[in-house]
Amino acid sequence: MMDMTRKPGAVAMAVVVLAWAAATVSGCGDSGTSPQEAPNHVAELSASTTAAPPNTATGPELTLVPPAGAAVTLFQTDVAVVATAVTGDMEGRAEIGLRFQPVADRAADDYTDVIYLRIELLTAPGGLIARRFFYECTDSTCATASSVGAMTAGNWSSSGAIVTEGTTYTASIAWVPGTKIVTFSLATGGSPLATATVDLQQASSGSPALTAPFDVSLESFVRAFLTAFVQSGAAGGGDGSIKAHFDNVYVGTNGGNAVLFDNFDGATVFDSSKWIISGAGARIIAGG
Repeated sequence: MMDMTRKPGAVAMAVVVLAWAAATVSGCGDSGTSPQEAPNHVAELSASTTAAPPNTATGPELTLVPPAGAAVTLFQTDVAVVATAVTGDMEGRAEIGLRFQPVADRAADDYTDVIYLRIELLTAPGGLIARRFFYECTDSTCATASSVGAMTAGNWSSSGAIVTEGTTYTASIAWVPGTKIVTFSLATGGSPLATATVDLQQASSGSPALTAPFDVSLESFVRAFLTAFVQSGAAGGGDGSIKAHFDNVYVGTNGGNAVLFDNFDGATVFDSSKWIISGAGARIIAGG
């Protein structure tokens, strides 16, 4: 199942500054390699559609393959939306996300008791905005959802942060299994742009605390993913396209430090031991 659920506009989100000396990396498509180094490459995810039916989405997804039995507790990537165009009620999105669901609810292959932690770069009138989401699906299709927990620190409001097409941003999501504290961060050029911290076990106005059957834990972790897609609203009929580049993917598992997982350098196809590809429109191209 590809993770293209339409996200409620009022859902809150969060972020915190990570240890940049350990985790922040260079931007998508940076060049300057020596003759001994592999040429720089990036993962390009793209999607397009015309006259889209109402409430539909299309685009590729890269699902990360972690070590056996491991849960991704820190997920970071460089991301740049390099081109996008939409008409009507279409939206284009480039996303990094984590999905959680109790094991007992997975047999139906739906959204029962699913929780998402996501960062997206989204088309908006006049440009792009970056938003962060922490929400739980309240029905089996995730047509309805609710934010969960309380934002306790940071400057990334629910209205989002303005970002620019063609600019590379470092997006990261981290969570602590023992405390259910989630941190989201967005940076560019090595400097934090938007940050926030969320305590999933603390309620806030209109946002309940995390309670069973919903769960964010090593056991309920399902997957980490990168995606770019176009999505129609209730009216449909519009056209949309998006092209996004991802690079320098860092991953920490089971509460451990982040390490470089993939920078796509020297590759022409995705490593099947690292990525599962869903949908069409994913490829590795030369950066720079």
